[in-house]
Amino acid sequence: MSAKKPNVYAIILCGGSGSRLWPRSRSGHPKHLLTLNGGRTLVQETIARAKLSPKRVFCITEASHAKILAKQVPEIPKSNIIIEPDRRGTASAIALAIAELSKVAKPDDVVVSLHADHLIKDRVEFERTMDAWVAAAASLPRIITLGIQPTYPSTGLGYINLGDRLKQTKGFDVFAIEQFVEKPNETIAKAYLKSGKYLWNAGLFAAKLKTFEHELTTHMPKLMETVRKMVESKPTVAKKLYLSLKPETIDYGVLEKSKNLAVIPASFDWADMGSWADLHDVLEHDNHDNVIEGEYVDIDTKNCFVYSPDRLVATIGVEDLVIINTKDAILICPKDRSQDVKKIVEQLKARGQTKFL
Repeated sequence: MSAKKPNVYAIILCGGSGSRLWPRSRSGHPKHLLTLNGGRTLVQETIARAKLSPKRVFCITEASHAKILAKQVPEIPKSNIIIEPDRRGTASAIALAIAELSKVAKPDDVVVSLHADHLIKDRVEFERTMDAWVAAAASLPRIITLGIQPTYPSTGLGYINLGDRLKQTKGFDVFAIEQFVEKPNETIAKAYLKSGKYLWNAGLFAAKLKTFEHELTTHMPKLMETVRKMVESKPTVAKKLYLSLKPETIDYGVLEKSKNLAVIPASFDWADMGSWADLHDVLEHDNHDNVIEGEYVDIDTKNCFVYSPDRLVATIGVEDLVIINTKDAILICPKDRSQDVKKIVEQLKARGQTKFL
């Protein structure tokens, strides 16, 4: 007799500013609210990919994005849009969502935590992986993360070092985790790729509700105490409580300390949209490896990313460039320097030029 399928809830993390995709991504309109791959925004794609009842999807977002998010996802009940008074890191966001979920979900229900700004085009493989992911979370008293098979020696992502194989679930191996590793330099990243024992840390987690509560309470007791008070308090008190929290990531606050973890290697295509180069790699190219959106004409142009919906851009004899043309700002940079776009945002902040942010 097959085991009964667990009830599944999703937390969609809708935070961050996506500063590396400036000038398209702005503080009031970050990347998960942008259309970057077709007709739907990244958050809309994330919700559709989860294939859950809207009543079981909880989006957590900061106050400044709440209205536009609600407009983009009208199928999600307003009570399921959890508003952070301000950014306090992924640990605080997940903990607050877990505290809210505890009002409606049962301890043995499975909760998956997804990022709203990831791009996953192979929906069939994602669904197959999620089925195994949920089953593993339902059967093990651990937080189960998905690790992405690395395709190149990335220095912009954290890594997961595989431990012993624990079991197989629905055709997927489940491994213990030896350790989480911060973003490495290029030499170390090449060694990780060659070893075959490291996966990219995509920040995707699943566990029973009671497992999330146990791990958060064990490793971040003050945080859980605060968010539990928040969900029972009036808005003004809740805001003050949340603002008292120190910013913290779930990786540092829980994952690097816990022994109750496991990972499933996933093989679906995945990108976290951390730079214009990342986006170039996963979108459709022309015959010269250019990604083009908007009005454009070229002569002998190769391997460029050009975005210009409202104005003609012409290029001659250039390669490996990012050209992003918006109504009030133009970005031009080498594709291999696109991670540094965040530094432009920092300069604008330092100069007080907030109208461009």
